[in-house]
Amino acid sequence: MFRAAVRCGLGGTALGLVILAGFAFIGVPVVPTVTKPPAAALLTADDLPPGFAPETALSGPAAGDACAALLADPAAGWDGAVKRRYRQVGTGALVWEAAARPAGDVLADLRYRLGSCAFVVQRRPAGYLVEFTGGYLVAARAGRTVVVLRYTGPAGAPVLRAALAKVAALT
Repeated sequence: MFRAAVRCGLGGTALGLVILAGFAFIGVPVVPTVTKPPAAALLTADDLPPGFAPETALSGPAAGDACAALLADPAAGWDGAVKRRYRQVGTGALVWEAAARPAGDVLADLRYRLGSCAFVVQRRPAGYLVEFTGGYLVAARAGRTVVVLRYTGPAGAPVLRAALAKVAALT
């Protein structure tokens, strides 16, 4: 009986080592936890009024106080966020946009942080709008995708309509 127990123990150990070696050779499958937002969620230069051209999105933390930094990059810290920036030649109008599929309720967190900066947060279907001197910020959710857009410059209504149409098309 002792020999049977030893044989069983050695057999189990050998099987465990074979399985371990197999995963070491093949690799353990990893389920991604961060997914990129669909490209359809983001604006392109064709969606914007004439004269807008892509610019390189700024990297690194924004300068200024916490509220200025929040307006500069509302999606800071969101895993998998895709950010784009456009400037209109002649007017200097700037469109900054980010889309992500973050975990948790980032819209509620962003709304709270904007409210603590004394911005008036206006509710909109699937999101909200914040107006500030010289522009606005709009945030919305379509399914798992969250889109944030900041506009500074004159006559921002066409940009807002284009962004809302993109978000509506995701649903």
